[in-house]
Amino acid sequence: MHPRHPADMAETPDGSVARRLRLLLAEDCPASRLLTAALLRGLGCEIETVADGGDAVTRASAASFDLILLDIDMPVIDGIKAARLIRSRLGPATPLIVALSGYSAANCLRDTARTAFDAIIQKPTGRRELAALLALAGRPATHSSSG
Repeated sequence: MHPRHPADMAETPDGSVARRLRLLLAEDCPASRLLTAALLRGLGCEIETVADGGDAVTRASAASFDLILLDIDMPVIDGIKAARLIRSRLGPATPLIVALSGYSAANCLRDTARTAFDAIIQKPTGRRELAALLALAGRPATHSSSG
């Protein structure tokens, strides 16, 4: 195994060094995309952004990510369909996939998206919620397509 490049490493709050998480953020609203990406960069992540579900599926299939954040309501392919396509293409190698939702009826959304996502967070998303997601991204995804 080759040692990681120093750019792939980040200092943690306790002074130790951890691998920098690589994330894919799919969000069609430019302001939301910029804000969320800035918050994640501030938490030490490497971020790649796309503006629609079709591009999310393409990038997720072509590169390796630790976490994928998908807006639910996007052009080309919506977040739910994009998550399902990513899972079908990557199989067991699928990283944690989290829905970003602006819907206030989060319970209805949970029922609809439960089979596609590992977690759902409501927008606007704050630093605390994103930090909690990053902690989850260090663990293997527990999503199961059965059930």
